Amino acid sequence: DHGVKSCTSPVEIFTEPCTGITPAMYAAPNLRTRQELAVMNVGTPTFMRAPGENPGLWALESAMDELAWELKIDPVELRLKNETKEHQRQGLPFSAKDFGECLRLGAEQFGWQDRPKQVRSLTRDGKLIGWGMAASTFPALRGSATVTVRLLVDGTAHILTSGNDMGTGAYTIVAGTAAEVLGLAVEQVRVEMGDSLLPNGGMAGGSQMTATLVPAVMAACEEVLQTAKAKTAQEAFATLHQSGQAAFEATASSAAGEEGKKWAFQSWGAHFCEVSVDEDIARLRVNRWVSVMNIGRVMNAKTAASQIRGAVIMGIGHALMEACDLDPNIGYPVVYDLATYNYPSHADIPRIQVTFVGEPDYNFNPAGVRGVGEIGITGVSAAIANAIYHATGKRIRDLPITPDKLL
Repeated sequence: DHGVKSCTSPVEIFTEPCTGITPAMYAAPNLRTRQELAVMNVGTPTFMRAPGENPGLWALESAMDELAWELKIDPVELRLKNETKEHQRQGLPFSAKDFGECLRLGAEQFGWQDRPKQVRSLTRDGKLIGWGMAASTFPALRGSATVTVRLLVDGTAHILTSGNDMGTGAYTIVAGTAAEVLGLAVEQVRVEMGDSLLPNGGMAGGSQMTATLVPAVMAACEEVLQTAKAKTAQEAFATLHQSGQAAFEATASSAAGEEGKKWAFQSWGAHFCEVSVDEDIARLRVNRWVSVMNIGRVMNAKTAASQIRGAVIMGIGHALMEACDLDPNIGYPVVYDLATYNYPSHADIPRIQVTFVGEPDYNFNPAGVRGVGEIGITGVSAAIANAIYHATGKRIRDLPITPDKLL
């Protein structure tokens, strides 16, 4: 039974969809989800990375850990026992799901088998040590996009689309995809994005940019080769020189089809972490972190791992520091700028080990790729709280977990 209470403003309705993820996680023949919405005199809430899924998994994965301790079952084993092969609300089988592999490999890399089975049983340098884990997931979404490709006489390819890169690596992914399909070095590919005059590149949100753009880039590159009657860009360049033309150009689009009627698409993962707690001063540190993700095809290992690390860092802030308290009289945020808002610095973050597992999800799109951006934050706060319980024996159910809650 998963119930959620959230608020909105009198101006606009916004519901934090925290129960949307629950039917996807574990097999449960008796399942109820409820959502209550209060209208309050506050600003309208809005999307924050992994809206719904992140706070929803904070509740669910904390409860799973509590259940594991109550049943005296290893938390990893409990999740493996209750894994579901289909989405219980959609009634569709999951495509290319390797959630179990995420759990098993994460446990192996972290050394989970050595975890003491009692709370407050592990100490180091006078501090309590706790190990915790939680599952991670996010739906695989895909929009529509259009891409134009030009092959120029100077031996370069230009990729044109209006989609933007917020720092997540879209330029790199688009260039790498075009280079692969055209048979060029990536240095010969120039990507132009972020201009509304260019073909519609889809939305940078919902962790769908790569899954939306990459199939369109592939289709446009294949189309321009057909236009040039060539198998590779090098052949096309040779033909281009002979023809006297300035360029070969082609435009192609890509969008979701009927696959959503056959399959449920979701990305999966698992987080493992170690925390230390100095009880004398209620100081908590996150010492070690392992994340294993199943996101379909990994287009670029470096940028994908960076996305997960960034999301984990955001999750640590969510778990331990970040709060938006409202003035009870006027409803304005008490914390209103970066001078008064607490968030993680480099010194708060351990080394974050990231591994990817699983095969490309070709049921989802021709590239086999799913999203990676938001999944990394889901489950992070629960993993930390579960580690705190292992260290201290104290179950904390509200965030952020500030020092006063550890005293």
